[in-house]
Amino acid sequence: LINAMARGNFYSSSGVTLNQIDYDLATRKIRLQIAAENGVELTTQWVGTPHDYDRTWPKEVDDAGNRLTVKQRYCPKIGSVLATQTGTEIEFQIPDDALYVRAIITSSKPHPDPSFENQFEQAWTQPFGWEK
Repeated sequence: LINAMARGNFYSSSGVTLNQIDYDLATRKIRLQIAAENGVELTTQWVGTPHDYDRTWPKEVDDAGNRLTVKQRYCPKIGSVLATQTGTEIEFQIPDDALYVRAIITSSKPHPDPSFENQFEQAWTQPFGWEK
């Protein structure tokens, strides 16, 4: 388990199970096999950041000009949704202009012990594509 974590070979989940994650570094193509469940729909959002995001986005400051890190603003291109797919077997080609991409899989099944109102079961992959 520790070795897999050190390699980044893991995902986070609040109920959605990923049966397989394949990533081809040479082609930058990702394939996911998500465990199906009767009557449950699965939606995958591919979230990433393009190379050309604005690194000079204005910082939040108080009246004296001191930086307020708790109110940091970021360029809206950071973590934007690049594509959305449905189903249990999906693949995604990472765009050439993307720094990274991660999958956020959301189930139509409500979370059994929600942390917030209307929470559904989800899974999140590690980022792909940042390796050179």
